[in-house]
Amino acid sequence: MKDVIIATVILVLIISVSATFYSLSMNFCSDMSDGLQQAKEALIEKDYELATQNTEECMQVLEKSNIWLSAMANHEELNAMKTGLLRAQQYIIYLDDKEAMAELGELTGLINHFKKSEQVTVENIF
Repeated sequence: MKDVIIATVILVLIISVSATFYSLSMNFCSDMSDGLQQAKEALIEKDYELATQNTEECMQVLEKSNIWLSAMANHEELNAMKTGLLRAQQYIIYLDDKEAMAELGELTGLINHFKKSEQVTVENIF
């Protein structure tokens, strides 16, 4: 009986941690996607100050989430996100719309890939 109780407690802990990480991942992806989209819209309107502010907010979201992200995410993806955000900020500062939009598009792709890899699907379970 004691073994069943221990196994049940461990199962509940595993499910709780998994659900917590899933929730954190989806919130992270949502926040980053929103910030990147706002930066793109600001670039389209030629509002470089707002675009810079939006990319800075994305950087803060990434830094704030870095503690738990480093425990579960691919470090190469995280470094690519950080580097991409820094590049996008520099392109915006130097008023290079095309390169900034390309970099923001690449970042959006990275976020979407991360979201798909963290979603609970049959593929990801097996």
